[in-house]
Parts: sequence; structure tokens; C-alpha cells
Amino acid sequence: MISDKVFTGDGATSTFSVGFRIISSDHVKVYETPSGGTQSVTSKDDYTVINNSIVFDTAPATLTSITIQVGTDAADLITSPSDIGTVAANIANVQLLGTADTVADMAILGTTDTVADMALLSTSAVVADMALLGTSAVVEDMALLGTSAVVADMDALNDVSVLADMSALNDVSVLADMSALNDVSVLADMSALNDVSVLADMSALGTTAVRTDMDTVADSIVDVNRYANEYKIASSAPTSPSAGDLWYDTTLNTLSNYTGSGWASISSYSHPNLTGEVTSTGATSTLIASNVVDEANLKVSNAPTNGQFLSAQSAATGGMTWAEVDALPNQVGEVGKYLTTDGAASPTASWATLDTDANSTTKGLYEMANTIAANYSITSGNNALTAGPITINTGISVTIPTGSTWVIA
Repeated sequence: MISDKVFTGDGATSTFSVGFRIISSDHVKVYETPSGGTQSVTSKDDYTVINNSIVFDTAPATLTSITIQVGTDAADLITSPSDIGTVAANIANVQLLGTADTVADMAILGTTDTVADMALLSTSAVVADMALLGTSAVVEDMALLGTSAVVADMDALNDVSVLADMSALNDVSVLADMSALNDVSVLADMSALNDVSVLADMSALGTTAVRTDMDTVADSIVDVNRYANEYKIASSAPTSPSAGDLWYDTTLNTLSNYTGSGWASISSYSHPNLTGEVTSTGATSTLIASNVVDEANLKVSNAPTNGQFLSAQSAATGGMTWAEVDALPNQVGEVGKYLTTDGAASPTASWATLDTDANSTTKGLYEMANTIAANYSITSGNNALTAGPITINTGISVTIPTGSTWVIA
């Protein structure tokens, strides 16, 4: 039986599947009909039969009609006698190909992606690579790579962060660093670092407290370097010092500072013991003793006279001056009076009587509030006059005694 499969080219597709395995290229005939043209047989040199597909060397043009004829039964095979013997000799295999599992496998193998992959595997370069992979040495290596430990290691290496690290290691500068690490002297240094005591020291350096201290020092490295430059501990004077530098002489156990022209010894200071009006003991503060500061110990601009007071005068010596107190007039018999002056350049003070009974004003009017906001009682025996209108706040009262009158005008 002959089966025809018809397709239409799109200018890009080169593989066309008939949906079942093609036994050989002798059982296939391909026709192409260009758009608006005449059908012609396609040369077998222009395509390849792979499993269930025809793979063109060049993708047929857009709108080209492609007809694939495939012989599918024994009658068709008669036209190829050489194949009959081959089939008869491999009848067991032919029968095996008819099982459901094999048919399913061949269906998978016939997919476009698998066909393309097999085409790639058949290139000379890949064939050469596979031949190399088949050598005994490579087989042994792959057996080693297949052990559970190596597989676990490769799984770990496939982590995103590890892959990123390996990518970073492939940098030119990093490769140069690794090459430098391979130097004999560097390898010797690394071997020394592997000593137990050195490893213990490095472990100590890795503690949180030490790392915090190192961060602190790193943040203050400018001050650390300045201290190292300005403070020296040695048995002989530093060379090329700068003014203000310190040097501790380990031979004499003395501390000196550089003045700019030479080294000057810094001596210790012993605080004196003081007694009397000012006291101190050892390193304690100097204190003024209680109840000892008198007139003679004050710094004042003038000599005092009895009865004067001490007045602050910033322009005076010591900032203080003895000054007279302005005396009050005699107060005997002056009850209820107030103090007034005559306003002269050297004023004279005197007592005057306050007129609380005045009933006249030179202003022409008296003013009063128009709201009473506090309780008020008119004095008994008196009358009261208010210019109205007047408002008495809520809760407030005005008391008018018997016999008194309150007039609101």
C-alpha cells in the first residue's frame, strides 16, 4: 500500500514527519510543486530519510506543495529485492519492532527535536568525540565520576552561589593571583600557616569580639598611624622628629617631648600641701578655708568707710567698689506717708501724705469698667455712682447696705 502525506513549505521548515517509521529511502518518493508551478520529483540527493521524517537540505520555499509517498506493505517491498533478504534474515528484529513498547519508543524517536538531536550526533565531530569517550581511560574516569561521593560533590558545585564563585575565579586577574599562589615561597608560607599553633591563633582572631576590635581599629586607622608616627618607644632618640612628638627612653625610663629644636624631659609634678587661709593636700584641689575671707583679702578699688556697702563696678579695680547707701529721711511720726524727691541734681528725699479723699480731676473725666466681675459691697453709710450701662457677670453680686443708695446714671 502506498501512503501519501502532503505538506506546505514555509521557507523555514526543513523536516517533515509522516507519522510512522520509513524502512528505507527506497520506499520513499518525494514530489515538490512550487506555487503556480508544475510538480516534479525531488532528487534523493536533496533530502535525507531519518526514522519517520524527510529532512531537506534546504527548506522548501513558502507555499510549495510537498507530497511524500511511502510504501507500507510487503507488495511495495517487492520492488526492492535486496531488502527482502535483509528483512528475512532479521525477521526476529522486525517482529520486535512491532511490539507496543517499541512502537511507543519509535514514536518518541520520530519527534522533530529527537530527529534534530540524532542528526547532530551523526556529525563527524560528534562521532569523533564519542569514539574518544569510548576509550578505556575515559570509561574509567566516567566510572569514577559516577560514584555517589563525586555525584554529591557535583550537585553541591551546581549551586547558584558556587557557580557564581567559579565564574569569578575564571577572571584573568584571579587566575593570575592563583598562579602567583603556586610559587614555591608562597606554598612554603601556606604550609607554615597550617601549623597547629598558627591555626589556633587564626581561630582566636576569628572570634566576634576580636573581629569587632579589628573593625574599631580599622575605622580609626588614621589615628593609629598618627600615634605610631608621633610616639616612639626606644633606647635612643628618634630621627627626624616633629614638634610635639613623644619619646619614651627605655634606658633612662623617662618621657620627653620634641620642642622643635630638641628633646625636653617631661618631669612629674607633686602638688604642694598648703595650710592657712588656702589649703590643699597631695593631689586634692586647692580650697579656701571656711570663715577666713575678710576685708583685707578682697580686691576692691577704694578704701571703705563704716556703713558703706560693696557695689559691683566692672570698670573698677577688682570689679568692686565701696559705696555709700542713700539714707532715708527720719521715719518717726510719718505713718501712712510715701517717699518722694524734689527731682534736683542732688535730690532730697522727704515723706509726703497721699491724698485719698480727692474728689476732682484735671483730666475732665473719670473712667470705670462697664462690667462688674467680682462681688462688691458698698461701704455702710456711703452711696455709690456708676456710669451706665453696667453688666454684672453671672454669679456676681453687688451688696447695698441699708440706708445706702447705688445710682447708675
